[in-house]
Amino acid sequence: MDEVQRRLFETLRTTERMPFPQLLRYQAKLTENLVRHASERFPFYTERLRPVLRDGVFYPERWSDIPILTRPELQAAMPGIMSTDPGELPGWMTETSTSGSTGMPLRLRWTWLASMATNSMLERLYRWYDFDPNAHFAWIRTTRKSTPRASGDIAIAAPQDERNRAWSIRGPDGISSVLDIATPVAQQIAWLRDLRPQYLTTYPTNLAALAEAAGPNVSAIGLKAVITVGEVLDPEMRRTASNTFGARVVDTYGCQELGKIAIECPQSGLLHICAENMIVEVLDEAGDPVVPGGTGRVVLTGFYNLGSPIIRYAIGDYAETAEAPCPCGCTLPALRRVLGRQRNMFLFNDGSSIWPRSELITSLYDRLPLKQFQVVQTELDHVELRYVPADARHKPDMLAIVAHLRKTLHPSIRVTLVPTTEIPRSAGGKFEDFISLVGRQRARSVPAAEPFELN
Repeated sequence: MDEVQRRLFETLRTTERMPFPQLLRYQAKLTENLVRHASERFPFYTERLRPVLRDGVFYPERWSDIPILTRPELQAAMPGIMSTDPGELPGWMTETSTSGSTGMPLRLRWTWLASMATNSMLERLYRWYDFDPNAHFAWIRTTRKSTPRASGDIAIAAPQDERNRAWSIRGPDGISSVLDIATPVAQQIAWLRDLRPQYLTTYPTNLAALAEAAGPNVSAIGLKAVITVGEVLDPEMRRTASNTFGARVVDTYGCQELGKIAIECPQSGLLHICAENMIVEVLDEAGDPVVPGGTGRVVLTGFYNLGSPIIRYAIGDYAETAEAPCPCGCTLPALRRVLGRQRNMFLFNDGSSIWPRSELITSLYDRLPLKQFQVVQTELDHVELRYVPADARHKPDMLAIVAHLRKTLHPSIRVTLVPTTEIPRSAGGKFEDFISLVGRQRARSVPAAEPFELN
């Protein structure tokens, strides 16, 4: 194990149980290093960071005076940031990009230090859930084999996996296997039965598809735990997957820009923020921190990616904070749940809004035999129910379906049913059950979820 990785891995055992004021001081040192580096090296940040850095003096109490950085602003600034010399940084540095499922991909420098920091958060997860570091670990995700088509779909990959050793820094003999998410689900199941991994990482919607396709010999797969990434995990998906595979489902929250953001607590189910890696702010519409238990937009600042600093970045997600400290004894701040992107929130003519949840409309399956659905709000009073029929001969009961959606979404809505042969994933391999086009100039062909996950 690399000595730096070892020290960081051991440090997390201490920081996750620090008294909260001490944790804030730990963060303050990292924040000051980041601010000084970004201000000195990147002209884009020099003026933006002036509220907290004047005449060489750092003023952390003025943090909220730094303008919040939106995705369009970050995208516009990236050419300048990428052309700026970030100075000598330890280890390697490479370029990466988000998939751009919002139509705005980002190019970033990703540093060895940033990669090590986010991987240390995964090591924390493995420790919390007592993973065997020498066991077989499988990933089903987007890989380099995925080739975006003009339609936004993904080219089908051959069911061949990539294998590596040492997925954990504590286990030199652990084998990891990676399969492309575009592989047909039946072949994914066959692959899992052949490998018999103890652990699996994949997207929640893919996990749900695997559970549906697993068949009577599901015990032959032998999973002990599944880590979900990249999409919102709703309770129904969790229950179905856990009951089908007999495995514990562990949720995580992350993004390609900054890596792991939060990890599910094994005791409470709250999402503990990776506070040693970044500042996570949850802000109301006025830009103030929400009260405990409140909902707001997520604003991120990463400490370690000094090649492309990202400071007070509104990633586009909304989340609900925990109402009280976690009873597990870990002092890291926590989120109760991640609601999704702003585009997952439905707005209506009377000014009301909701975050639709899959469990609210699962009874659609009783009214309309379907394999998959997606609800897209095209106007304040109109939604499209896009679905893949399970039986093409079935005639849907429109009155019952409209009544149900009006009950679960809003009484004013009009509903259009749009049968289709497939609802494709995005180029990033993700999928969204609910998308609102209200207030955004977008084409009617809707891409799926914005990627969260780096690894």
